[in-house]
Amino acid sequence: MKILKYALVALVGLVLLVAAGIALLVANFDADRFKADAVRAVKDRTQRTLAIDGAIKLSFFPRLGVQLGRLSLSEANGSKVFAAVNSARVSVDVLPLLSRQIVVDRIAIDGLRANLTRHKNGSSNFDDLLGSGAPGAKPETPPPGLEIAGVDISNAELEWKDEASNRHYSVKDLNFKSGRLGGSTPEKFELALNLAATQPSLNVRIDASGRLSANPQSGRVHLIDLAATASGSAAGISAGKLELHGGVDFAPDATALDALTVKFSGKRAGEAIDASLGIPKARMAGETLQAERVSVLIKLTGPGRDLSATLAIPGIEASGNAFEAAKLTLDVEGRQGDTSIKGTLASPIDGNAKDQRYQLPKLAGTFTLTGPSLPKGALAINLGGNAALDVVRKTACVALAARFDQSTIDAKVDLSNFSPPALAFELDIDQLNLDKYLPPRAAESGKGDADRPVDLSALNALNATGRIRIGALRLAQLNASDASAQIRLAGGKLEMSPHSARLYDGRAAGALTLDAGANRIALKETLNAISVGPLLKDLTDKDVLEGRGNISLDLSSAGGSVRTLKRALNGSARIDLKNGAIKGINLAETLRKAKAALGARGATEQRASTQEKTDFSELGASFVVRNGVAHNEDLALKSPFLRLSGSGDIDVGSESIDYLARAAVVASAAGQGGKDLAELKGLVIPVHVSGPFGALKYRIDFAAMVGEVAKEKAKDALKNAISEKLGTGATAPGGDKSKPKDQAREMLKGLFGR
Repeated sequence: MKILKYALVALVGLVLLVAAGIALLVANFDADRFKADAVRAVKDRTQRTLAIDGAIKLSFFPRLGVQLGRLSLSEANGSKVFAAVNSARVSVDVLPLLSRQIVVDRIAIDGLRANLTRHKNGSSNFDDLLGSGAPGAKPETPPPGLEIAGVDISNAELEWKDEASNRHYSVKDLNFKSGRLGGSTPEKFELALNLAATQPSLNVRIDASGRLSANPQSGRVHLIDLAATASGSAAGISAGKLELHGGVDFAPDATALDALTVKFSGKRAGEAIDASLGIPKARMAGETLQAERVSVLIKLTGPGRDLSATLAIPGIEASGNAFEAAKLTLDVEGRQGDTSIKGTLASPIDGNAKDQRYQLPKLAGTFTLTGPSLPKGALAINLGGNAALDVVRKTACVALAARFDQSTIDAKVDLSNFSPPALAFELDIDQLNLDKYLPPRAAESGKGDADRPVDLSALNALNATGRIRIGALRLAQLNASDASAQIRLAGGKLEMSPHSARLYDGRAAGALTLDAGANRIALKETLNAISVGPLLKDLTDKDVLEGRGNISLDLSSAGGSVRTLKRALNGSARIDLKNGAIKGINLAETLRKAKAALGARGATEQRASTQEKTDFSELGASFVVRNGVAHNEDLALKSPFLRLSGSGDIDVGSESIDYLARAAVVASAAGQGGKDLAELKGLVIPVHVSGPFGALKYRIDFAAMVGEVAKEKAKDALKNAISEKLGTGATAPGGDKSKPKDQAREMLKGLFGR
């Protein structure tokens, strides 16, 4: 009993002693002196200025605590504010202090503001706060135990500036509330904040909840039943929403993921994006990594199209920084209009996580395209090759061999930048018939052209240089071989210069430029020793000209549709042909049949006929093109029986011709018409060609012919009169004194057998 008595006396004495000490502390606490001491200590230790503007309040029951008002901390060696709070409060349980255990009842901070900066040289404006103190000082030993009953952070704001990358992140309206931290049992927590950023643009709301435990002594942070959402806009994506569920266990020696799932949805450029990531279990310990099946799903849905891709890795093993997986599989399924794609691509994968280098050494895949425009409704593509990616250097390279239909393709692509992407490539194709896979040619009326848009804006997204070689090519109904082109694409401008090909017994060479800025197309082309008949027949489906020779083009246009481009065409052109024919009219036959037309003293008109043609030995003409109309003034055609000149317009925009040719008959017993037309020597025959390309009309003006002959007769009469005066001439046959025009008409009647 005495022992109990002594114990009670001692306990009462201890309580009285503590109470007396507390009373003495309260009675003698000098807040101003404490502020001065704190400001001086911070200045000496960090070279920063601490400002305590609010009051300092102490509490002793039921817990030992301190409450501070407004305070701020400056940048090191400067006056600019680094961090500030509106108020802060902390209290600790007294009895655990006796066993060197710190049990913080609650930490409450309101209005925290901090400005964090990483400078261009890699240092940060808070590096000194993370140090161990003065040079040579030993790290402070943390207390044996620390538990925090709860944390309340309200209305916090953080600013992060990265001067090296010129990026700026801003956190506002940050609120955090948790239960006990430091214990072994995870407690509930809630987090909410607004995050904004530049480069890339980011503006999202983040909310998270779950159970959390954090042990400052061991450095372990354990999250269970984590549920987080982020919603807003980022990098051009609107209405974005990201959801994360699962568990994460962070420790200095290992990190583990448990049933982690990530889902994302959003919209970009009118297209819906859905993506998900799943990792059942993964553990990273030291330099080793083990992960169960990893799966990624991406789905894109837009007007008239949808695409889904699933990436699956059965398991990943890593030792040190190197890792490998026996197989990576990519399944793709999609639709664009009435064409669909489905296929699989697979390869082993290996890489280095530290260097962020990854390789797919044995790519193999099969894809199938289906659609009404494809040959037999389907097209199978087989792929093989390899690929490599270096994230740090922002480079990638792909080498592929592909076979589809009757074509074999070898391609090599090097990517030297991710954003914007910069490509260098080499493409070799043995044979390629693109017409098999392109929409059918538009209707000849031009209606299809008017509805067919031309949009070059896709060129803005790429920078590329490369070379293309094709052994045999069919495009736009044209057949070519030994085709090659150098490609340069930058700033929305594509240049295929130089390019060349063998086609239609000759060779073509030149330069093609596409400019997305003005939706502009420019072409400079020289065709040497070309068989023009088959070329025009394949290109325009019109059989209007035969011959072999040279064609040069220097043309440009701009517009949003095929018809607009035709009507805005400007430039020049030149054609020089030999040993050919103009299809649609046989001038020799027409003259032989001119008897009835001459008797009518008028003109005769006939439609072009594919069965008729006018042969020539030489044909030359140059054109000036303005606003879709090609104007010619120097037509020169030679044949064994006539010479043809003329002038007029070819309207490319409306696909029509308005041209006046002048045919002069020459004496010849050879060639088309030959002997039958020899008597028409010197006669000039006006031929008016007009109408749409598909229905040309030829009009022969015989009245004008009579007028021309009358002029010649007048000249002859004048010569005869002069000769008679001089006594050297002769009168017209039979002493005819009729008018020259009547004489001409009678002569033509005689020529045509009347």
